[in-house]
Amino acid sequence: MKPRLDSILGTAVADGRVPCITAAVTNANEVIYEGAFGTTDLDGTTPVENDSVFRIASMTKAVTSVAAMQLVEQGLIRLDQPAMELVERLADVQVVDGYDESGTPRFRPPSQPPTIRQLLSHTSGFGYHAWNPDLAEFADKTGTPDPARGAAGILDLPMVRDPGIQWEYSTSTDWLGAAVESASGLSLEEYFRRHIFDPLEMPDTTFVPQPAQLDRLVALRHRQSDNSLPPAEFPLDLEPNFFSGGGGLISTAPDYTRFLQALLNDGALGDARILSPASIEAMGQGLLETAGAGHMPAAIPAMTNAVAFRPETKCTFGLGFLINSGPLRTGRPAGGMEWAGLFNSYYWLDRTTGIAGTILMQLLPFADTEAIAIYESFETGVYDSL
Repeated sequence: MKPRLDSILGTAVADGRVPCITAAVTNANEVIYEGAFGTTDLDGTTPVENDSVFRIASMTKAVTSVAAMQLVEQGLIRLDQPAMELVERLADVQVVDGYDESGTPRFRPPSQPPTIRQLLSHTSGFGYHAWNPDLAEFADKTGTPDPARGAAGILDLPMVRDPGIQWEYSTSTDWLGAAVESASGLSLEEYFRRHIFDPLEMPDTTFVPQPAQLDRLVALRHRQSDNSLPPAEFPLDLEPNFFSGGGGLISTAPDYTRFLQALLNDGALGDARILSPASIEAMGQGLLETAGAGHMPAAIPAMTNAVAFRPETKCTFGLGFLINSGPLRTGRPAGGMEWAGLFNSYYWLDRTTGIAGTILMQLLPFADTEAIAIYESFETGVYDSL
């Protein structure tokens, strides 16, 4: 496996397609591949290592979803509970319903409050301004803080439709993070540390980077129309006033691989158990109302390309994960669980075959054509090598 994957990833960096990559593959018992290629800094002088630190953005969502399911197991959260019972400010959120002649947004109340299950599955009625033109317009007209930057203003975005109607990628997991904080009495940083990161020995995954992580932080690039990759103007918040359950973590390939390994191993890693097998099984079941999941138009092209995850098959969404309903051209069978991060980081979890993979890159816009192609080649190389 290693020569094949080293060639795929190393050649991609050597050819200038992306500046750097770290990647890992694991089964339930051991890491079976690690690789690091390229440089971490803008000067091109510091080699990427396996433990280089990346902004993993929406790969945070899987961690928040696991935290919520832990609290479901403890009886502190119920899946079909109205989320406003845990997060009171949700009761005041309304659906944006167009604009008057002066450009002032009109609102109406939702038909019903969103539930925890709907937050987990992105059927809550919320959206993201990067992928929803109506929300992009709203954010522009009202000056709402950029959700991609994890600002607390992310919770000021309105709904775009009534809950339970259709899947739309959204700020749902930030609301879910607020529910975790309410139910547990802890901040997300403290909750994750106590109940996920410390038990799984994930020392470099955090909302609050320390000098040890900043020394290994990978520079962020922004692909231009001429394929050049200058620095991206996206400063990292070193003292966040809001822990974004939808996208605020930094991490490393080894750390995130341990998280995936625990999920592969029915919720346990070594002596630590973070979830029951039944909870993981439930998270991997696509829900009927999420058919067509993974398709996201680009409302802000500088931030994201249009997205079509796994176009060769239908996809649904479970409790925190995209689920491929049919086999993929990479070799992954039906039922895989996956998602990604804004800065072109990706993972998949295949409980049928018993493997999981992580590939971390660090550039905008999301769904970069080269990054997607490298990810698919990497996954294909994994399955060809099994």
